Amino acid sequence: MITKTSIALLHKGEKMGKLTKRVIAIMCIFMMVISMVTVVEAVDTNGKVTVTNVKPGETYKIFKILTLESFDETKGAYSYIRNGDSWDGFINSSAAKKYIETNNDGYVTFKDDQKNEIGARNFGLLAMEYAKNKNISPTATAKASNETNAKVVFENLPLGYYLVETSTGTACSIDTTHPKVEIRDKHASPSVSKLVANGGTISNNKKRNSMNRGDNVFFETIINVKPHVTNYCLHDYMNQYLKYNSVLKDGIAYYSNEKDESLKRKSLKKYNDYVSTTNTNDGCNFHLTFTDSFYKKYQDDIDSGKLTRIYIKYLVILSNDAPIDTPLVNTSYLTYGENSRTEESKTETFTYSIPIFKYTGYNKALAGAKFILSKDSNPTETNALKFVQSGSNFDYNSKNGNVTLTSYSDGKINIKGIQADTYYLKEIEAPKGYNLIKTPIKIVVTSDTDGKGVVKVDNDVVDQVNVLNNYGSLLPSTGGMGTTLIYAIGCILVLSSGVVLFLKRRTK
Repeated sequence: MITKTSIALLHKGEKMGKLTKRVIAIMCIFMMVISMVTVVEAVDTNGKVTVTNVKPGETYKIFKILTLESFDETKGAYSYIRNGDSWDGFINSSAAKKYIETNNDGYVTFKDDQKNEIGARNFGLLAMEYAKNKNISPTATAKASNETNAKVVFENLPLGYYLVETSTGTACSIDTTHPKVEIRDKHASPSVSKLVANGGTISNNKKRNSMNRGDNVFFETIINVKPHVTNYCLHDYMNQYLKYNSVLKDGIAYYSNEKDESLKRKSLKKYNDYVSTTNTNDGCNFHLTFTDSFYKKYQDDIDSGKLTRIYIKYLVILSNDAPIDTPLVNTSYLTYGENSRTEESKTETFTYSIPIFKYTGYNKALAGAKFILSKDSNPTETNALKFVQSGSNFDYNSKNGNVTLTSYSDGKINIKGIQADTYYLKEIEAPKGYNLIKTPIKIVVTSDTDGKGVVKVDNDVVDQVNVLNNYGSLLPSTGGMGTTLIYAIGCILVLSSGVVLFLKRRTK
């Protein structure tokens, strides 16, 4: 029997069931929302920066300058706030305020007139300098592999505004993790070019020269500077027979921009702009480093491309015992940034010889013939080159040598230690009884593709310069055997005449 009470209970139960279902439905919706929020948070709170076009073996550092509190990428809305760490000093600095504005709550925005790539770049350079001065540790560090097309990846980064720096001392990029970003290292590495400035005979696009022993040569190293790179140090080392002559002087080092006439050959000052030292621990003949004063004075010009090259010029002497036909190498390279290094640039210096053989008859050595060697087509003892003799060897020596070249007992005159050029060999005294060669012999000394010496006479390549001297025979005279012969013939004629007369008389 259904009573009013039971009916009321049924209605109440139905209501409770509907309420329960609603509560369960609401809870399900809530859990879905929570789940979705959790997924979003998991993505948005972990940033990733990938650096492409990395330099093999280069070390990359990343610094978190600002915190990205929240963002809506579709609306382009980003909320940055100070980190609350050592970077706050930079954010509050007068230098940084040229680019950014900070309100009382610590929120940071970029100024409209600086909101471009140039402004971001300059802001990043300021931040990099601040990090170095304050010795701020990077958020993360990674080293590029030596593989082709390698990448450097920084993962699990708190969302923020990040500076990426390379060990070259350059600001690679500054960007926001939202949550993932890929940046390209636009590295522009400096380089050096070693050249022969002047001295001797220069060839091979100023990468090679030949010299007389004991003479001077000026070498020049060109540093091709690049924006946003610092900590330059030039290293130079050379063959033992190339003697570094002097520490660099004012006016020897200078900077230039080949496209700007006003910036050609502007001198740098020793001690002010650079220092040089021969006290090295890496086998170099000298190091040249640039001072803090140099960077303060010229960094803006370098970064803007106004200053593009630095020239380092210095003097070297070729040793008096330098070997013949041997490449004497001079090498330069540049270190920069923290531990980066350029490729080496080299020059080669040679010295040559002229082998001479003095002979008579059938290749019989002739000693005692005297010669002079000159670059003048009319050789004289005044313009003749000087040599020091040791047996058949004559070593070039402009200070302590003699001009006379005397053929040795083996007929040889081995001239050593001269540069590529045109020479004239003149005989000034022949051995007694031998005819003097009055016309100078033209000798051309040049080089092959490897830089080794080549000797030419009459445009023919020769192993040695052969010089023939002939002796003269005794000419007939009116005395001596000539007169005796006449007398003998006269006597014979007289006797013959007597015999003829005697025979005629007997016949009668």
